[in-house]
Amino acid sequence: RAEVTSVIDVNTCAAARLGSDCVRTHITIEAPVLYAPSEEVPVVLQRRTASGEFEQAIAPSLRYSTACNYDTFCDSEQPDIFLLMHQPLAALQCDFSFCVVPADIKDAVILSVSPDSGSEVGGTQVSLRVSNLPALDSSDVIFIVHDGSVESRGQVLSLRVATGSSLQTGVESVLLLQTPARPGTTNRQVIMTLRCSLLGTMRKISFAFKYERDISGPATVVMFSPQIIHVSQPLEIAIRLGNFP
Repeated sequence: RAEVTSVIDVNTCAAARLGSDCVRTHITIEAPVLYAPSEEVPVVLQRRTASGEFEQAIAPSLRYSTACNYDTFCDSEQPDIFLLMHQPLAALQCDFSFCVVPADIKDAVILSVSPDSGSEVGGTQVSLRVSNLPALDSSDVIFIVHDGSVESRGQVLSLRVATGSSLQTGVESVLLLQTPARPGTTNRQVIMTLRCSLLGTMRKISFAFKYERDISGPATVVMFSPQIIHVSQPLEIAIRLGNFP
């Protein structure tokens, strides 16, 4: 038998139309412990009337599911979050955080960055290949650009984890980032940082990136010197260009 924890009558009509058909009763129950998991259990509500008789109503069924067996789920000897995420029942019955051993999460290493420079107005898409990145999804990664004391946040467009990756054998990931506009005015060479969180375990990796001037239109000659030379005179000419990288 379930325990009724609350009974609340709610009017669902406007004040001008209140009547017996407008009242809805919200009943909250505490489901009992049953030893027949994975079965649908009918819910029957009974109410004693003023005459002492019982009225009966049938509510939607409850479905019980098996509690998580964490010894089996996590494999207590070598719990591996990257392998467990491919188990379809995991999200329904078990919490990954119980299977994470922080000591098993290795330091991430950047294997390649392409490209390593881009426009100062931002929008450059950077592909980053990383070994042992502690992240399952792009939402686990924060992308920050530092220029001295100035900080700006970029976008993590996607994260792809290679099939078969594990904490024991190694995790291979590819990140696609989008740079923000150049955060400061002093340096074109900046440090870009990824802050990663895997169920409470934090890691940080960084790489260098160069912001290039955003150039449009043809180059121009600002000045050159000397402006007059003799026909037979070998001289070096200094030329200063504008709108030229």
